[in-house]
Amino acid sequence: FNATVIDKFGAFNTRITDDGEITSGIFSLDVVDVSPDTFAAWTDVDVSGYIASDATGVILEIVGTGANAGVRKNGSTDDRRNVMEHDWAMIGVDANGVFEAWANDANVIINLVGYTDANWTYNTNADDVSLVPINVWTDIDVSTEAPNATGVIVEIISTGNFNVGLRMNGSGDNRVVPVIAGSHLFTVIGVDAGQIFEGQISNVGADFYLIGYVTDGATFNLNFVDKSLPGIGAWTDIDASVEAPDAEFLIFEVIDTGFANNTYGFRKNGSTDTTVDSTNDALGWAIVPCDENQIVEGRIENLNVDFFLIGYITSGGYLYYTETSASENQGLKVVAEGITEGEYALTTSIKDDPGIASYDASVNIGVSMGSGILPVRILEKQTAVAPTASFTFSNIDTKVADWDAKAGVTSRHLVVMVNAASPDAVSRRDVRLRLNGDAGNNYNFQRLIGENVVATASAITGTSYINPLYIPGTTYANAFGGGIILIPHAVNTNNHKAVLARGGSAEGRVSIMAGRWADTDAIDTILLYLSAGNFITGSTFILGVVDERYLVEEAINPAADFLPVFDTIPQDGNDLVAIIYARSDRVATTDEMTHEINNDNAAGNYFFQAIRGQGAVTAAFSLNNNKVMVTSAASSSANTFYGGLINYSQYEESTNDISINVLSGGDRDVNARVVARSTRWNNVAAITKLEYFPGAGTNFEAGSLFSLYRVPRFLIDRQELAAPAATITFNNIPQGYEALQLNIYARSDLVANGEEVKITFNADAVAGNYDYQQLRGSGAVVSAARNAASQVVMVIPAANVGANEFGGAVVTLNQYSTTVGHKHFTILTGVNENQVIIRSSRWEDSSAITRIDLDLALGGNFIAGSVFELVGVMPTKSFMIEIDGEVEAIEAAGSASVIDNTSDWIIGGDATPYIEQYEHRVGGVLVSDISWEYAATFTDASGNGNDATPTFRIASMDADVVATLTTFQPISEAKAPDFTLADSIPFIEGTGNMTGNFTTAPTIPGTGFPLAGVISAVAGATTPPQLPLMMIAVFVILTFSLGYSSVTRRFGSGSIFGKAFVIIAVMSIFAALGNFGIDFWMIVTFAILVTALAMASRQQSWQ
Repeated sequence: FNATVIDKFGAFNTRITDDGEITSGIFSLDVVDVSPDTFAAWTDVDVSGYIASDATGVILEIVGTGANAGVRKNGSTDDRRNVMEHDWAMIGVDANGVFEAWANDANVIINLVGYTDANWTYNTNADDVSLVPINVWTDIDVSTEAPNATGVIVEIISTGNFNVGLRMNGSGDNRVVPVIAGSHLFTVIGVDAGQIFEGQISNVGADFYLIGYVTDGATFNLNFVDKSLPGIGAWTDIDASVEAPDAEFLIFEVIDTGFANNTYGFRKNGSTDTTVDSTNDALGWAIVPCDENQIVEGRIENLNVDFFLIGYITSGGYLYYTETSASENQGLKVVAEGITEGEYALTTSIKDDPGIASYDASVNIGVSMGSGILPVRILEKQTAVAPTASFTFSNIDTKVADWDAKAGVTSRHLVVMVNAASPDAVSRRDVRLRLNGDAGNNYNFQRLIGENVVATASAITGTSYINPLYIPGTTYANAFGGGIILIPHAVNTNNHKAVLARGGSAEGRVSIMAGRWADTDAIDTILLYLSAGNFITGSTFILGVVDERYLVEEAINPAADFLPVFDTIPQDGNDLVAIIYARSDRVATTDEMTHEINNDNAAGNYFFQAIRGQGAVTAAFSLNNNKVMVTSAASSSANTFYGGLINYSQYEESTNDISINVLSGGDRDVNARVVARSTRWNNVAAITKLEYFPGAGTNFEAGSLFSLYRVPRFLIDRQELAAPAATITFNNIPQGYEALQLNIYARSDLVANGEEVKITFNADAVAGNYDYQQLRGSGAVVSAARNAASQVVMVIPAANVGANEFGGAVVTLNQYSTTVGHKHFTILTGVNENQVIIRSSRWEDSSAITRIDLDLALGGNFIAGSVFELVGVMPTKSFMIEIDGEVEAIEAAGSASVIDNTSDWIIGGDATPYIEQYEHRVGGVLVSDISWEYAATFTDASGNGNDATPTFRIASMDADVVATLTTFQPISEAKAPDFTLADSIPFIEGTGNMTGNFTTAPTIPGTGFPLAGVISAVAGATTPPQLPLMMIAVFVILTFSLGYSSVTRRFGSGSIFGKAFVIIAVMSIFAALGNFGIDFWMIVTFAILVTALAMASRQQSWQ
């Protein structure tokens, strides 16, 4: 066994071996020469020591200098090994990190530049996609060979001096240039939504071979961007920050308009690589790693050589080194030995960068149930690589137990996320769910559906599945659907399992559902399948648990009836979400649960509009009381509990009335219910206390569970209007999140009861590109509607309704940054107690969403006090810096700089609970060094006085958890002119403990040097200050004096021994001053050597 458990570029590499040894250290490499030693034969090239274990391919720079060369995936029978000049190639590797290369002789140099992830697929044997027509641009359709591709890797072979050109379908580029006879080269080119690109040849002796393709993580320009250099003979920066934001690699086409094999070169900005060579007559291609500012360096020796930017890659990987080495750069050291079998937590930290000691990476996302965002820890993700009939999540109990042990929590609730479609020529398919392999008739569910203009409800009892969601078929081209399934209290073993779901099938259907599995077992297996047919390739299913690290308070009593009270609610903003699993002791089949906010028990201060499905009956009602959700009651079937999800938006804002959204329901064999509500509390006070009561009962029965969470949100932009405004714009939206949530809290100044709000993506104002299906409750009327040409997302109150009445909406945009398929988004909105609307919507465009505009349909203005928030839903790596309420740096988006700001910084994210140490350096100078301490202030150990104020969560069911760090605010850090948040270290599992010298600061750096124990013991002495170290210094000086005296007396001052002694003494002084970068303790070594010389001299004199 030999495994790399951390492999982050420029950070730590950590390895464990089967004998219990752990090595760790810094790694950072440029290019690596992997040229084969065997010539004129296909030879295996093992690069596993430089690429990630799950890499699918490698990026190579090949300098052939006119010799025959070639590369292929290991196991391929392809045999293309023609002349190569200066070119880059991308080729697949096998599971062991091996590809094959052919080099005619030692003149062929193959440099490893980087590697690719699972977004890139490589053929073992390339597909021949050559053209027959000549001298005309011709479509090349690779939809069969490269499904869902956004770009393709093509190898070009030319048997003669023939002209060749490639471009994106529909491009206006027209560069067709000659390629050397008998040569070949590689290129990467974008394809359109139908997987088509264009090629042109002057003779059928020029052939194209499809090496592989990419489905995500690469962006291609329709027309290549001219990035030619202004001068020759020097390495020159090429800045692509505008054209390639967040790029890791840039892709270039190289054209020699002089057709003279002029030389050129590319390298990463700051690299010392000096490789330059010629094109294959007139055409070349390069894929170059860029720095964090998207800059590379280029060089030409003749102005006839031009560079064109084809596109860029965001899913490539830099190189690292995994072998133990004593070099300062790679620096892997043994940090633990003899670790016995078991599971441990290993903490590592970087001392020269912002020191996040550890955090949990790539595990958290936010999930919208429409009524609020849930913080979710992902346990497993499955994606269909081919049409698939079903998906199963197994061993859920083990996965939950593993997570709980590591996080120190007790997980309660399961969440399943579905984003899928059917390949069948139908409008929709039903998604069905079974638990623990139970195919018996033990399932019941109630649903409420809007389809076209019809609203329907139905209750299904005694069946062999639950039907929580729907997905579209090919009636809705390029559309996906699905939604979210919540199973409250899923791991309990005493009562039946409640299931809530909300989702939509593009604009074809929108639904909410409440169901029950009549079994008391904890859920161990979840099966998802369709009413008929398969899930389409690319369908995605995610299993997670609600992340208990964000729990504010919990109320549960397995043995006795009780009433829940939450009265330690933190006042640090965002939303509150309550997940409820409840049964009242009322002697009836159901009860209407009420809530009281801040001890306000006046029912007249609460207003709501509800829409309900009960049996086959749809109903809507607008009431003035504090009822919040329906629960089962004492006369229901045994073990039957109802589920609910309640969101309190902007609960501590203290400006306008609190807006509340609710989804609840359940099944009790007869008259099951599912209900959505839009609620308003007629009070502007911040929420400091929440209580829940049975409507007609006395208590909630034993086994009920109430969980209250503070929702973590990553605020991209917040606009609170100080004056009326006609349009709200969110531009340059970052692409590093799993999803977006747009929160709207607004009112119009139009003289009317209400006004419609329109949404526009990427400035696309064509109404025909927007579609929705809605389900609405208004007063006592339930209705449904479909619109294939409307940008309207909600209706807000206007000037004719009561003061302080604002409308709210939650718009959730899943997969907003993907370029595959149209954008599906869902909406839950309400006009306080006047109406509630649920929508499933589609924007008919596959572009990543970079801009959102909101305006009013009838020309009114949003009034002062309206609030608009764009929130990033849980990036995959979520350590961030926030200034003035806006995220300035976030690890998920790659490295980012934070400019000077007059406000203090707030640092937090889902990484924050794992922070043990934070170091802040500006221009290489340490300005703050903070270690975790449970105190009112984090003390700056650097001596610069930049302390920090922490915020803790102290409520926990875990007796071992004293406090969890949620955020901290460095004091006076705003004076720093510049700061970079670099890639951080993941929280890792299955390794051993490290000593304190590797995890805390400040400490003596290591203990393996001579006299370490003495120096470590006296270094901290303070009475009198530094006296012990002064004594050591006196000892060293006396030793030098005696040693020099002995040497000169024995050998003379001009002897070689005398000169050597002087050199040693001077080196010691320089070392002490730090001129050699050597630690001060090295002086002890010199002192020992001098003492030995003196003793040798004394011994000679005795004789």
